[in-house]
Amino acid sequence: MIAFHQFNSEKSLIRKTRQKLQQVIESAHGPAAIMLSGGKTPLPVYQDLASRKMKMSPDVKFFLSDERMVPPDSPDSNQGAIAPLLLKAGAGESQIIRVKTGLSLAMAAADYGQQIEDFHKAGGRFPFGLLGLGADGHTASMFTMEDAHNPTGYFAIPVERIGDLDRISVTAAMLRQIEHIVFLVSGADKAAMLEKLRSAPDTIPAGAAVSQCKKVEVWFTA
Repeated sequence: MIAFHQFNSEKSLIRKTRQKLQQVIESAHGPAAIMLSGGKTPLPVYQDLASRKMKMSPDVKFFLSDERMVPPDSPDSNQGAIAPLLLKAGAGESQIIRVKTGLSLAMAAADYGQQIEDFHKAGGRFPFGLLGLGADGHTASMFTMEDAHNPTGYFAIPVERIGDLDRISVTAAMLRQIEHIVFLVSGADKAAMLEKLRSAPDTIPAGAAVSQCKKVEVWFTA
């Protein structure tokens, strides 16, 4: 069951999320990978995190829920926006699991999924992850119910987008490995899908993707 927590302002949502991320990072023992979401809502969280001095264990790694197939210096790159903030927060380059967007779409997905799966098979944990919610009901780059129900068991898939940028996305199989997932949701354009996530989660990709996850919360603004 998904738990919902409403915040009075975006500022309080950002502060709570930063506090949670910092707590997870600083309390990690042994290999642990934290999933971060791209987009406008969580970016101030990472900016706040980068402004603080943290105890960053070298065992902690970071990876993204999805990435567009663009160079890292593109304004459309999640890695380009987030990785410098992680480095400023104290992470080393080796602690960031990157999508190799210079590869073909299929090869980039296979490589990214394999990196995450290898970490998992070596005993790595996934204590926490952030997701966004699109106004069309998608999360990460799972835009369709077929994406959300991908049966392959792979940890990442290629997503071809007609008239848009192709992407790499984690899968529901990957999300099931995460101990605690939080959707960050703000903006009036998300209201309809927020209600769907509450009342009929299995009817939209975002809800279907987390249907078998251990602990899922939605943190949203009024």
